[in-house]
Amino acid sequence: GAGIVAGVLTGAHDEAALKEHGATRVLASVAELPQLVREYEA
Repeated sequence: GAGIVAGVLTGAHDEAALKEHGATRVLASVAELPQLVREYEA
């Protein structure tokens, strides 16, 4: 399975919709993704 299932709020859906469809992490911007990956790999 996926180690990270992230949704990004800069798209068409809000946090509730992203979580409803499986996002375990919701980011304000895709720019936050590299830090999330670093934390996951640590």
